[in-house]
Amino acid sequence: MKTKITYLILNGTNYGGSEKHTLDLINNLSEDKFEVSLICTRGNPIIDSVKPTLKKNCYPVDRGLKNFFKICKLIRELNPDILHLQAARGIVTGRYASLINRFIFGTKYKIISTTHGWVLPHFKIVKLMEWLFLSFRNLDSITLAVSNQSRDELIAKGHKPSKVKAIHNGIDFDPFNQHRFVRTQIKNIGFVGRLTHQKGIEYLLEAIKSLEGSEYHFHIYGDGEYKDQIIAFINSSSQKNVTYHGFVQSDEIGKAYSNIDILLAPSIDEGLPYTFIEAMNCGVPVMATNVGGVPEIVEHGVTGWLLKPKSTESIVSAINDLNSYSIDKISSQAIIKSQDFTLTQMVKKTTTLYLELL
Repeated sequence: MKTKITYLILNGTNYGGSEKHTLDLINNLSEDKFEVSLICTRGNPIIDSVKPTLKKNCYPVDRGLKNFFKICKLIRELNPDILHLQAARGIVTGRYASLINRFIFGTKYKIISTTHGWVLPHFKIVKLMEWLFLSFRNLDSITLAVSNQSRDELIAKGHKPSKVKAIHNGIDFDPFNQHRFVRTQIKNIGFVGRLTHQKGIEYLLEAIKSLEGSEYHFHIYGDGEYKDQIIAFINSSSQKNVTYHGFVQSDEIGKAYSNIDILLAPSIDEGLPYTFIEAMNCGVPVMATNVGGVPEIVEHGVTGWLLKPKSTESIVSAINDLNSYSIDKISSQAIIKSQDFTLTQMVKKTTTLYLELL
């Protein structure tokens, strides 16, 4: 009999790292061993990339309190052996839905939650969101983190150490084979990702403004809440050294890495970003803030550069100091380090966890 896995992810309509993580598991689990279903936000592009044989098992839903009980019912109808919750909103919704399903309807499924860094909304009720996120955490059979640092942070916030495990994100290297080469000089600096507060976009724009007239050209790839601000910044500025490319489809992302020599990521918080692994596998060193699991892949002066969080000055200083490094050596080491993070290992470790849990 196949093990039934239901994934729940409710981030919104932007495609990010947690969607990629979910999609990589869905598309790579053995169909002989697992029966997979997906509950996700209506309009999220994740459904477009689910392999054809599993499209029928995808259930788009609307978010909001009035749809909460519909999600509860849908989970009961799917009757999974394991409910795998992804990212903060999916985790909060899934735990509360499971509380109702367990104590009113007597459901028996196990719960796994995957956190992708300690990233919560940046508005006035953040304390309420943190409380909701931590409530009923003991319903989880296992809470997964994508980095060792994130695992330690969960334990520090009250999770039982025996119920928290770390499984690093991993990628398939094949799509990047034709885009992999050693950089020997820095001319183009790029940002690739969601244009959100978490990604430190305001610090990125301030740094670009401070570097007006420099020898570097900046490329911004992505979509999100800061899109209009970025376009306005470019249109109202006299700077000619920045280009906004918009959202890049996953099958085109390698071309973006081919166009840049450094990936700049001034994030406020992170788990273990896929973009870092992808860029480094293409030979693009990463310049990123020292947050979350970033130091587990970026070693300062070896595979990239670590920056002080929330600091425009740190970004500008690091870029101005680039000429003091052997870029070809850092690029080569970045390629080597990226090979520690494979999709095969990520799927294998998660599969083993599913089977052990049951």
